Amino acid sequence: MLPPFKLVSPGTAGRSAKTGASGFGFDDLRTGAYNDDDLREAVRAELCGYWAWASRRPWMWLDPGIADLALSGMARARYTLRTGQLLTKTEAIEQVHGPAWLIDQLRARRRGEPMSSPRVRTGWIAWRDARDTLGWASRSAPRCGG
Repeated sequence: MLPPFKLVSPGTAGRSAKTGASGFGFDDLRTGAYNDDDLREAVRAELCGYWAWASRRPWMWLDPGIADLALSGMARARYTLRTGQLLTKTEAIEQVHGPAWLIDQLRARRRGEPMSSPRVRTGWIAWRDARDTLGWASRSAPRCGG
């Protein structure tokens, strides 16, 4: 099990552990002592915690930053829960559950290009994807629900 951290989420801690990156002074993460199941549990905790909470507050999804974060975050979560492996944000964009026009806009923003998406439509797509991902995750871990 990943130790609790206050400065980084369990998923971030797990990614650091798997990649050997050291950040925020957590040198023990470089040991690679965390296995695929630890990563799955950390992702499940993020889904069942913050994202379940956020999914019950639809107005939050009108924030373009939350919508982008959720779209890539849900793709990363699904991948990690399926495989026990990690996916970069750039790789995650290719697995976003959304229309091609939105994926193109996410790619552009990831490259640092100024690009805006329709706020309400993007927020709706991101919120629905989060709810769907939470539902999918709850079927494998019933204590998680949106």
